[in-house]
Amino acid sequence: MPKPLDCPLNHKERVMNVLAKQQCQCGSVWTGMGAVTLPGIKKYGHRFADIHSDPRKMADAAKSTHELYDWDAVVVPFDMVLEAEFLGCKTRTYDDLPDPDEVLYPTVPEKIAKVGDDINVPKDLANAGRVPVVTQAIKYLKEEIGDTVAIGSWVLGPYTMLGQISELDVLLKATFKKPKEVGAMLDTLADLIIELGHLYRDAGADYMVLREPGVAIIGTRAASGE
Repeated sequence: MPKPLDCPLNHKERVMNVLAKQQCQCGSVWTGMGAVTLPGIKKYGHRFADIHSDPRKMADAAKSTHELYDWDAVVVPFDMVLEAEFLGCKTRTYDDLPDPDEVLYPTVPEKIAKVGDDINVPKDLANAGRVPVVTQAIKYLKEEIGDTVAIGSWVLGPYTMLGQISELDVLLKATFKKPKEVGAMLDTLADLIIELGHLYRDAGADYMVLREPGVAIIGTRAASGE
C-alpha cells in the first residue's frame, strides 16, 4: 500500500507512531518478522540460500521488500535456526541445491539437548555463529535507509528456542512432568534472549519482536489432556 501523498510522516515515523500508540490516519504497513520475496531477492542478483549468511545480501533482501512494496519497515533476520546454530546444533542451509529459485529456510536436522541438560551459552555472544551477520546487516540498513524507514529485528522466545535444540515431543511431555528442569533451561535461554536483543538494538534496530509460537502447542496439548 503506497503512502498517501498528503501524509506528513515518513515510513519510519509512521511505524514509531504505532509503537508509541499515537494515531495516524494514514495507516501503516509493516511486520515484526522477516519478510522477503523471491522477486526482491532476484532484483539484487542473490539466491535465497545465500541471504542468511552474508550481511550485505541479508540487508539487500530486507531492503527489497520496502523498495518493491513500499512497506514502512525492513526486518532481519529471516530464519528461525540462528540461535540453535550458535548453541551447537548443526543446520542445513540448502545452499547446495541446483535451482537458484528454490525457497527452503534453514533447518535443524538433529537436536542436541535433553531435558535437564545445562545449556552451553557462548561467552562472546556478539561473535557467535551468525550473530555478527545480523548485526552488520542492521548497521548497513541503518546507514542506508534508517533515517526514513524503520529497522526491525526479532528473537525467538525461550520455549520455541528450546524446541529448536531438543526433541519437541519429549519437551512437551517434560513441560508437565518435569517443570523444574524445563523451567531452569528456559531461564537460561531468557537471559540469552535479552542479551541478543540488546546486541540487535545497539546495532541500530528501532524495534524488537519476540516470536514465541511454541507456547501455542502447550495450550493445545493441555486442552487435549495429553
